[in-house]
Amino acid sequence: MKATLKTLTRRVVFDEQNNLLYLDDDHDYISDTNFLIKYNQNVQVSKKPLLFEYNNAYLSPNGQYMFYDDYESNFYLLSLQTFVKVKIVLPDREIHSITWSADFTKFAIVQDHETISDTDKIRLFKIRGMTAYIGVGNLGG
Repeated sequence: MKATLKTLTRRVVFDEQNNLLYLDDDHDYISDTNFLIKYNQNVQVSKKPLLFEYNNAYLSPNGQYMFYDDYESNFYLLSLQTFVKVKIVLPDREIHSITWSADFTKFAIVQDHETISDTDKIRLFKIRGMTAYIGVGNLGG
């Protein structure tokens, strides 16, 4: 079973400056360019092409990060300020949810447990300067 984000998508969020960010990636063809579009007071102020292919994406609630998977079931966290990405190593299990700490320095991923059926596992990660992500523990199972 390949790991996927399934239908987990967050395409519209507000950043810390109250700009609306829209992930324009709902296309008919994989080859179509995806964009990150920023609006301020109903006016488009930027439209950045995302020049890499991905399967599903999820914007952090504050618009600083994009968590996504590629077509090979690899997962990444991308800084939307610097466009630096870091690979997140996860087992090939379905992801059910992603949630963020109030200060956006940590995130948790809930996915199917690797060895216990009908059980979920929570994986906690801490963001450290967009150079490394450290799993700070596994809960469950």
